[in-house]
Amino acid sequence: MAGIEKVCELSGDYPGHLMYGMKRNHIQVVPKYRKLFRGHKATLYIFKGELQVSDGLCYWKANLKSINANPTEADWDSHNADRVVRYENGVKCVYSVFYENIEQYKAELRKRGQRLVQEFEYVLDVPSIPGQVDGLYSNYTRDISTVIRRLSRLVGHRNLTIKYKDGDMGDFCDSLYKARGGE
Repeated sequence: MAGIEKVCELSGDYPGHLMYGMKRNHIQVVPKYRKLFRGHKATLYIFKGELQVSDGLCYWKANLKSINANPTEADWDSHNADRVVRYENGVKCVYSVFYENIEQYKAELRKRGQRLVQEFEYVLDVPSIPGQVDGLYSNYTRDISTVIRRLSRLVGHRNLTIKYKDGDMGDFCDSLYKARGGE
């Protein structure tokens, strides 16, 4: 079964696993069709996603529930505490800890060789090029500055408007689709 993440959103072509490299920090369009976007007015809507922890190879959701200056017994019972591993005299000790603020949490991550990264979801709205997705080309990234640079090159620097939005990207796309007369 083919995954929808491998299909070109403009033409419907199926390049297969090669699409993962084509759409990284870009939109899900085969490169040979990208020249069609040149000169068209576009709006880039950017939504903040979740905070993630990175160790350089993998990403996973940050445990922000462990940031609690005054944990109650219920907090300890709910296993919201962060697990910290320390070696004392060659013996491995595992502790459950709560942090008073996000700076303490970041300091602990630095000790582990990890860091917090922000994930972003974005929608490139190009109504003049509807493609297979009604002109709403979406993706997600952890490197939003690269996305902005690549998409402004795609449509032209003067043709791209950037808007930061709060809320859910899916609901926003649904409202835009309905405003255009979709079902």
